[in-house]
Amino acid sequence: MKLFAIIVSLMLVQALALPMEDPSKPEEMPKPKNDVVDQFRADIIEQFYRFQTFYDLFNERMTHYRLEHVNLVTEIGLDMMEVFSVDLDIIRQSKDYVDMQFRNALDRLGGNPNACLNEVQAALDANSARLGTEFNACARRANATISNGLAEIFYPTFDSIQNSASTVPLLTINALSRGNVFDDAQEILDYLDAQYQVITLQWKSAASQLFRWDTNRFRVEGRFYIEEMLLCLLEPVENYRNTNTFNMYRIVDECAPTRQ
Repeated sequence: MKLFAIIVSLMLVQALALPMEDPSKPEEMPKPKNDVVDQFRADIIEQFYRFQTFYDLFNERMTHYRLEHVNLVTEIGLDMMEVFSVDLDIIRQSKDYVDMQFRNALDRLGGNPNACLNEVQAALDANSARLGTEFNACARRANATISNGLAEIFYPTFDSIQNSASTVPLLTINALSRGNVFDDAQEILDYLDAQYQVITLQWKSAASQLFRWDTNRFRVEGRFYIEEMLLCLLEPVENYRNTNTFNMYRIVDECAPTRQ
């Protein structure tokens, strides 16, 4: 009996030492480990990083090509401005020469212009007005050609490729939304791998090449724009200078000849 009492006492002590279960808490069941699901999750994350890395590199290259094109546009624009600058300098020199002769003639006449000088002044004003109209027409033409070049070359291609590339990070999510994770896991991964191969091939053979083509096209057309402006300004500037030279000789020989 004593031995039985001792055993019961020990059992009671052990029972009191165990933590009491809280009946209000739901029973926790151990989660079964699924190696297939865990591996698929890891593979999907790897694919996501793969596409995201490509997208980041893609944007970096897009920025490079865009800056290259901007530099080319700036170069063409500066060269065209130089054409106008050179012609403006010619115009300024011609006007300075004829104005100097006009002032000298006016001094010889005692500050009072005669009918001849008034007629020359009217001819000079008409010459300047005619040049202004023709010069502004060339400037508007230059602005239009550059604007059309910017609107039609490179940037439409750039926008199209940029828009298509913006969906690259979403390819992984798109593939998951179409397939069944449990039944089509490998097919989803194979599909993503194929998509990755396609977009990398498109970038190397299409995007990069198209950017180079458009930039070269703008370079060729830009040089043509410059030649076009040279021709556009050639006749108006020459006519202006020749007309000023003719009136300058009129001033010296007819309106107020230099005394011998």
